[in-house]
Amino acid sequence: MKNIMLLFLSDVKPFALKAPKHYELWGRSVDCIQTNESAVLYMQEFLQRKTSGEGLEKIFMISSEATRTPIRDDKDNIVDERTPLQVFEEAVLRQHPELEDHFIPIEYPQGNMDECILQVASMAERIKQECAAYEDKEICLHADMT
Repeated sequence: MKNIMLLFLSDVKPFALKAPKHYELWGRSVDCIQTNESAVLYMQEFLQRKTSGEGLEKIFMISSEATRTPIRDDKDNIVDERTPLQVFEEAVLRQHPELEDHFIPIEYPQGNMDECILQVASMAERIKQECAAYEDKEICLHADMT
């Protein structure tokens, strides 16, 4: 079985950079800036324990324009040159460097409803293409709804 994860990447607010949230994860304390971090860390460690070391094969990150531009405050000033996408990947890799090549960002343009509906079909096609190599395997999709 191949395990993949789908998430809608959260934006990063400046205060979160200075005051990350604390979570208990498998008996240890973990600091997270975005809610997606705890979900991915939990799932990776759960799968590694359950499947004798195998974890997530791919992490599909639905990424709005806000998550692909530098972090800004309420007055539109850049407070960190990194994007929320970069912050997320860096945070997960600090805990699980084995996920280095497992991140797949999928751009989600913000626009009118007709464009959004067409984009959802495009995102589904991209996921299908990425998973084509697993044609002979069962695929389990884990979704982060945080």
